[in-house]
Parts: sequence; C-alpha cells; structure tokens
Amino acid sequence: MALSKSGSLSSRKSKKSSLLSDSDGSDSDDWLNSSQRSNKSGKSKKSQSSAAKGKGKGKKKAGGRWDNSSDNSDDSDSDSDRSLKSSKKKFGSAFFGDLGRKLSSSAVTLDDDYEPERKGRKGGKKGKGKKGQGMDVKGLELEQVFGYRGYDAHDNVHFAGSGQVVYYAAATGIVLDPSKGKQTFYHGHTDDILSCAMHPDGDIVATGEIGKKPKIQLWEVKSKKTVLTIENVHKRGVNLLSFSNDGKLILSLGLDDGHTVKIHQRRDGKEMHSQKGHNDKVLAASFRPDETTAFVTCGVKHIKFWTIEDNQLQNRRGIFGKEGSVQTMFSLAFGGPGVTFSGGQDGDVYIWSDNILQRTVSAHEGPVLAMYTGANNVVTGGKDGRVCVWDSKMRSVKQEVDCPKKTVVRSLEMHKNQIAVGTKAGDVLLVSARDSSVEVLKNGHGEGELWGLAAHPSRLMFATASDDKTVKVWDVERGAQVKSGKLRAEGRSCAYAPDGATIAVGLKDGSTQIFKASSLKEITHIKNRRETISDVRFSPDGTLLAVASHDNFVDFFDTERWKKKGTCKGASSYITHVDWTEDSKYIQLNSGAYEHLYYQAPSGKITHAKKDVMERIGWDSWTSVLGHNVAGIWRKGGDKTDINACDRSHSERNLVTGDDFGKLRLFEYPVEKKGAAFQEFVGHSAHVCNVRFLHDDSYVVSVGGNDCSILVWRTSGKKSSGGGGSRSGSPKKGSRGGGGDSDSLSDLSGLDSDSDFDERASKSSRKSLARSLSVPKGVGKDKKKSKKKGGDSDSDSDSDSDSDDGGKKKKKKGGGDKKKKKKTKGKGKFSDDSDSDSDSDSDSDDGGKKKKKKKDADKKKKKKKEEEPKSSSMCTVL
Repeated sequence: MALSKSGSLSSRKSKKSSLLSDSDGSDSDDWLNSSQRSNKSGKSKKSQSSAAKGKGKGKKKAGGRWDNSSDNSDDSDSDSDRSLKSSKKKFGSAFFGDLGRKLSSSAVTLDDDYEPERKGRKGGKKGKGKKGQGMDVKGLELEQVFGYRGYDAHDNVHFAGSGQVVYYAAATGIVLDPSKGKQTFYHGHTDDILSCAMHPDGDIVATGEIGKKPKIQLWEVKSKKTVLTIENVHKRGVNLLSFSNDGKLILSLGLDDGHTVKIHQRRDGKEMHSQKGHNDKVLAASFRPDETTAFVTCGVKHIKFWTIEDNQLQNRRGIFGKEGSVQTMFSLAFGGPGVTFSGGQDGDVYIWSDNILQRTVSAHEGPVLAMYTGANNVVTGGKDGRVCVWDSKMRSVKQEVDCPKKTVVRSLEMHKNQIAVGTKAGDVLLVSARDSSVEVLKNGHGEGELWGLAAHPSRLMFATASDDKTVKVWDVERGAQVKSGKLRAEGRSCAYAPDGATIAVGLKDGSTQIFKASSLKEITHIKNRRETISDVRFSPDGTLLAVASHDNFVDFFDTERWKKKGTCKGASSYITHVDWTEDSKYIQLNSGAYEHLYYQAPSGKITHAKKDVMERIGWDSWTSVLGHNVAGIWRKGGDKTDINACDRSHSERNLVTGDDFGKLRLFEYPVEKKGAAFQEFVGHSAHVCNVRFLHDDSYVVSVGGNDCSILVWRTSGKKSSGGGGSRSGSPKKGSRGGGGDSDSLSDLSGLDSDSDFDERASKSSRKSLARSLSVPKGVGKDKKKSKKKGGDSDSDSDSDSDSDDGGKKKKKKGGGDKKKKKKTKGKGKFSDDSDSDSDSDSDSDDGGKKKKKKKDADKKKKKKKEEEPKSSSMCTVL
C-alpha cells in the first residue's frame, strides 16, 4: 500500500518480517503449502526455518517452539532426536532443544478417545446457544461508517445543495442526510482520500487521494456515479482541492517536495497550468468567490496571492509589514473585493487587502484551524474547541459555541442556519446558528491506530479501543456511539464477558483495564506485563480471562478477584490471537512466528494431541489465522503478514478476514482448500486490523489501522437453524448441529474451489458424492490392487446401484473381497474391511450369513437415503 503503517503496526510488521525471513529465498506460497499439509510426507526447509526462529531475530533458535502446522524434520541418528521426531510425528508438533524437552515433561496429552464436554454458555448468548444458529451469509453491504479524517486534514466537511453533509473516511466518500441520519457511500477510490471540494452548484464533489499515482474523482452527490477521473495529477497525493466560482476550473495541490499547484478544466480534466507552490508545506488553498481566475494559498510561515494572467500563473507573497509578524497560516476566508482573511497560529485572524496586511483580530486561544465565508458573515473554528460567527468585516462576534469536550475544530461550513463541523477527534457535528445547540451526527476515534474490537454477546452492539486512549461502545440499531471511557494508555484489544456485563481492555503499556459495561467505570486495573496486550478473551463459562501479550505469554485471571491463576509459556514470539474451547478447558493461540499452539486452562500446560482428536474439539470462537480449516484464506504468493484478523460466524457457515490491503474477504467455512472462492469488499484505505460478526451474524464490523474508521456491514443471507448443515468450528466427525453420528464433509479431496464442488454436486447424487468425499486416504490405491487380482470392487458411481439392488447381486466365491465402508460406533469413522486379513477370512467362512447381512445393510441404507433432507450447501453434513 502507498500509505505507510506507523506506530506499533510497523514494528509488528518489521518484527514479523525478521522472524519469518527465509534464508533459502523460497517463496511464501511454498511456505503456506508446507505448513498446512499435515498429512503428507516430505521435508520442508522453509517450515523448519520458520519453526526455529526466535523473538525479534531471523536466526534459528535452540529452544521452545511447538507447531501443529508441519510434520517435517531433519533426520538424526541420536536417540534423543529420534524420540523428538517420533513425538512430533505422533502429535503433529515441532519442538526443539532443551526448552522443548522441558515443556514436554509437563505437557498435557489428550487421549485418542477424548471427547470434549458441551457446556452451556453463561449469560444465555442469543444466537450462540446452539451450534448452527445465526445466518448463512451470502454477502456484505456497507451500511454505516463511524469516523472522519480530521486528525491531519482541513476544509473537508461540506454541504451539498440539498442540505446533505458530505465528508470522507478512509477510502470512502460519505453523504449524510442529517434529517434521517442515513449515510450513502461513494467507492471510487482505492486509497486514502485526503482532500474534498464542493462544486458551486452543490451537486458534484471532487475528492483527491494519496498514492504513487493519485487521482482526482468527480462524482455526483445524488447518484454516487463518477463524472470524471483525472489520473496521475501529482506525486504522493492530492493534498488540497478547490473549484472556481463559476465551476469551470479545479485547483489542486500535491504532496511532492515543491507542493505543485495545478489548474484543470472541469469539463475534461485537461491540465492548463502547473507551477511550484512553495518549499514549505501548504495547508490551505481556495479560489476567491468574487473572481474566476484568482486564488490564495497559505501554509508554514507564508501566504501567496495567485492570478492567471497571459495564460500563466503569477503569484505575490503576502507583506506583513508592521501590523503583524510572520506566522504559519492554517485557514482562509474572504470578505469584500480584494479582502482576504487568514487564520494564524497565534489565534489571530489576519485581514489582507490584496497582498498587504491591514490589521489583525484576536479570535481564538490557539491556532485558527478552520474558516468559512458566508453570505453575511464569517465563521471561524480553533484549537480551543470554539465556533465563532462574525459579521462580514470581522468587527464583532455574533455567536459563540463550545463543541463537546472542547474538541479541536478542523473543518466547518455554513448552510442557511446550520454549521457542519469536523473535529480532530473524528466527530462530525451540526451546530445551530439560531439557538447554539450542538447535534452529534457521527462519532469516531481520534488519531492513532484502531485495533481493539469486541461484539456484544446478545445485542447489536460492539466496543472498540484505540490509540487515542479511549474505549467506546456503539449501538448499531441507533447508529450512534452510546458510551465513551478514558484509558490509562493506548488501547490495543478488548473483549466482552459472556453475560455482557464486563469489558476488558488490553493496553499498549502491558496492563489491562476492567470496566463495568453499563457505565464504563473502571472495576480494576491489572499491571502484569511490560509489552502490549494484543488480545484479551473471556472463557465461555465466564470464570477466566485470558490475557495475551507481546512478552510471548498468555496469563489466566479469575473473574471474581482478578488474581492470576496460571501462565502459558513456550511461544517463541509475541501472541496475536487467542480462542477458547466450548468447555473452557483449553485455548489455542497464534504467535508472531506463526506458531499454532494449544494450552490447558488455567494451568497453562502446553497441550498436544493427534490431529483427529483436535478436530473433534469444539471452539467457542475462531479468530486464528492458522489451522487446516482456514488454510485457504491466504493469497497465492502473498506475504505471511498479509492477513491481520479473521472471525468465524456464529452459524459456523462463514469466515471473514481483514488484510493489509484494506479489504474484507468473505468465505464459506471451513476454508480448507487453497484457491477457495470468496467475495471481496472495499471500504478501508489502510490495513484492516480487526473484524467481527455481531451476535446473530446480521452485521460484520471492521476497524482500520491508520484510517481510524469503523465500518459496519449488513449481511445478506438466510437465518440458520440449529439442525443439520452446520459447519463446526474445527470440522468434527460424527456431529450434526451439535450431535449425532453422521460424518462431516470437511475433507473435500480433489476439489480446488467452490465452483468445482458445485459442478460435481449437480452431476451426482448427494449420497454418492458424500461417500466419495468421505473415503479415507489410501482406499483408492487398495481398490486398484483388488481389481488387478480379479476381485469386484465398489466404486463411487455404483454405490447407489448397490443400494437399489439390495442383496440380489451375486458375489463370486473365492474372488477378491468387496471393500465396504463401516461406521465405527460412537466415533463416526470409516474402517476398510479389505485392509484386514482376518476380516477377509471370516467373510469367506461365513458364506450365506455374510450375504444376508449385506442384504439387510443395503435395505437400511436405501431407507436412510429416502429419509435424508436435501441440501446443496457446500460442506453440509449428510
């Protein structure tokens, strides 16, 4: 992306890069393949290299990494190495050196017949009481945007001719109807919007973006359709825009070193003039309202007066004289012919006649950051949080209004008796010029990265925590911020308790604040680590809080006295994501070295088990970006740090991801195959730091990094019931919507995408397809061998015909035995009779008895087939 990532994200990215840099130069696509194939043999140098890397270093480290993503290791002749290799092969984990041996001595091993408890959730979560409830999401549509780019931009809130307020956040142009509170959006940009101007007719908006080859987009307020695109106008970005008073010309300034000034024709975007603006930064630029070819620019310790003469740009610098000292100028407005007002850093308004300073007026305490020229007045706004309405000559103040919490005013514009105000805190306000009342149109977060996001367990609400040192609660139905609280440091993570009564916020200084959700009053403050608390998660039963830090640890606290109960150790890098099992006994976590680890709670003992055992465990949530059931979320050839967050829907049918490119991707869950089909949605301009489904899957919420924006997406789809067809959190065998003995089609062997599945599904019967996809690996090879020996063999295509014929089909005595798939009671697994010599002998000896059993079994299969519900959904449990 063109926009650089600042603060902790850049440090996080650089840390990830150093941890995961590959000494052999192999590409990241190979790394993903090797790390996600846990059932295939072979060696992966890249996987071994990344497994051994320590915190903050790109070298192999002797000690302490457990990784369930790879089964590959170097051969060794020593007994200890053979023991480690054997353990890794058995448990799907990699561990090295003394630390690995030390951890293994206290590790927890789950038995092969382990069955997790299915406990109810404390607080009665609506939409999560039963697996499979929620929605089967088919798409997303942007409905609300909280936030406004006010921390580094000026003059970017305008009124349209219809009275609608126009502004922007991230890469999205926003048109807000104050009377209805409804937002509509323009999506023509691919990067941060930096500037905005309104045509004199009030029906067309010009917006400019940041980037190597930035463009200016002209679009209609009503239809949101692009009218004109002017490409490659500046280097780095379009910082300022203005229309001439007749609407025929467009003024733009760039972010290049010379802050180039350009004039374009409105009709076709043709460049008419171009000239260096100033060596120092230009902060404001505007055409004069009384002339079509004159405009003014100002900025760091300068002001310039421009005209277009003899088809050339001419400028004169402002002469301060004895009336005032040279100041940085932040804003511009205009009086009568030749009269210009400029807002100074010292809080004074400088009044100019042509290019000569006439006098100054004390207006604000601190810089005058925004000004607007009305029909009979001038409006000013400053760092002191005041909005002042003056007479047209700025002799006296008609009205003075304080903004809420005296937040810094960055932009304002007047329409009839209303003033639209944009603030540095990311809020858009509407001030009445009649009674001085202030209405909040939309709230947002201020400057700093936005990472913390948590969905309320039973209501259409969510909480956010930001680097602006605030925690806020939002109500989707009301479309508003409902609560705000102060943090002791920058907020980086947050979570709701299962009953919704408590909010935990992880801070950048290594501490955790606990708040009462109803009032955002602090309950307690826990200072347990030195580095950032990257994730906080309550257990489903509400008795424990897991606190993950960049110190490489996860600490468990009880939720009554907030005392530490245990610590998870052994991760070789900082922790990124944490999830609980449904029974509140175990957690899974990801680390910055891209480890996927399991621990017991609250003891903190590292836990390992065979893959099929781990697959049977139900996860209360799934935010891990690693695991076989999210292997398909990674871009081909992408970087290992591209995906910052993901979240599984409560119906367990969908997964949404947020990446470094400002995009959301919606998948059908589980996403096991590379190249899985997805839908992509654009709205953010910076990296998407976090994403969550709300409690009933009716909305998805995403938060951006440097764009400081919160985007609320309405989902489209059908309500899901608690019955069959659910996709389990970690695809489980022998479960149908939380119980039963049927088999999940979680291993879509031979299918590369959703479209391949649909095509084959339409050509084959449902049951035949289910049986073909559920055959264990290796059965096909044995089938070929039995054919060579002359024996009959069942195939996928004739499985239904066997059921229809019942027991009428005769078998050849002494020939190769038919291979049959039997369900192992209680485990939902298939066993292959042909693999066992004893079974083959018993078949020959039994003779007629076996034949009778076959007939009875086929009749049952036929009856079961007729009773099964029809479904075309991918990965549906049959």
